[in-house]
Amino acid sequence: MRALAIATVVLLLTGSAALAVDDIDVQVENFFVEPGTATVVLKITNNGTTTAPNVFVSCAFLDANQKAIDIGKAWVTDLAPNRAAYDKARIPTSKGVQFATCSVD
Repeated sequence: MRALAIATVVLLLTGSAALAVDDIDVQVENFFVEPGTATVVLKITNNGTTTAPNVFVSCAFLDANQKAIDIGKAWVTDLAPNRAAYDKARIPTSKGVQFATCSVD
């Protein structure tokens, strides 16, 4: 299977300080399709200097023509500066998922 990962980040507010756009990094660590389920394992890193209280990630699961089949979600909380967290986004499917693209909401 091939996986395509694109990370786009929005500003996350933490009290009076805001994380910069480049402070959150999302990487697809693993992508696999098993009978009935497509899964993306994500590594989400806070490269900023303030804690990210909530980081929401959406992953579009795509077919061989890169047309969206469905969307899976992941969420991490209280991600401290210079720390990483892992989560999974998955969808139930019997269709031909070939790719996934993920971004921070």
